[in-house]
Parts: sequence; structure tokens; C-alpha cells
Amino acid sequence: SSMPRNRPDSDDVENGQLRDLFDDGPVETSVEKCLRYVNYISLLLVVSNAVYMGVRVDVSFRAIKNSEKDPSYLQAVEHVFTASFVIELIIRVALEKLAFFYGVNARWNIFDSVIVTFQLCEAMQIHDLRNTTFIRLLRVARIVRTARVLRTLKDLRILRLIMAQEVWQPLIWGVGLMATIVYLFAVFI
Repeated sequence: SSMPRNRPDSDDVENGQLRDLFDDGPVETSVEKCLRYVNYISLLLVVSNAVYMGVRVDVSFRAIKNSEKDPSYLQAVEHVFTASFVIELIIRVALEKLAFFYGVNARWNIFDSVIVTFQLCEAMQIHDLRNTTFIRLLRVARIVRTARVLRTLKDLRILRLIMAQEVWQPLIWGVGLMATIVYLFAVFI
């Protein structure tokens, strides 16, 4: 006839029973942790590159319209992005080793390698400028690279929680109730 315990004693904590309740999964290795941070940085790079590409098109169209050359800073920013993607790829190869080519993300890694190679060719102007189809395909592939964002976003647990229906449904009802109360006070007071 032992009494149920309400508070865990130090033996439970030391044995890890409480830790198991809050454990999100297997412990990350240092390489996995580094790769997670590389994915976050990659996410930032890809999104900022997509924004830059939109800005570049806008600035380029204005320059063409005024019969001017593109501003030189556009090329400098392009080189910074190219160098950043090359460094990211080198870091991935160094961390993943053979898993870079045969692991879970091998297809994305090879896709990234091809895109970065084309981006390097464009930056170093190792292509035939008369072949506009090649340049268009290169730009489309760089835009498709933004699909990598989806791979990184699936790892962000907080975003998955925010997108859950259980979060939005009460929020929408709360906003509706608050709007009703504000409306009633505005009409009657």
C-alpha cells in the first residue's frame, strides 16, 4: 500500500525517466548538428538569392529601358552569392563525405552541385553568350533551387507547429470574437 508519488525523486531524474518524457528523438551527432546549421544558412542564402534575382531583373529592365549598362554592383553581388554557394557545397562535402553522393540528400546535393557549377561558368563567362536557351535554363534552375527551402523547412519544428490546425483554429475564433467585441463597442458606445 504505497502512496502514489506526485513529485519525482532524484533517482527518477538521474535514471533519465523524466528526460525521456521530453526527448524529441535520437541525439544528434556533431556532424548532423553542423549540417542542420548549414541547412539554415543555406535557407537564408537561397531565399536572399531569390530576392536578389528579382531585384536584379527590375534594375536590369530599368537600365535597358534607359539604354544604360547594368550597375557594376549587381555583378559584385552575383559573385558574392556564387562564392557563398561554392563554400556551402565544400562544407557539405567535407561533412557528409561519401554520404554526399549516396546519402539521403544525394539528389539534392547533386542538383546543387550542377547548379553551382553552371553558376560558376556564368560568373567566369565560360559559356557561349549567344546561346540564350542555355542562359534561360540556368536561371530557371537557379529559381528551382528555391525548392530546397522546402527541405529545410520540414526540419523546422516550430514552423510545423505554427502551421498545425490546432493552432490556427482557436486563433481564428479568438480574432473573430475580438472583432465582434470591437464592433459592438464601436456601434454602441
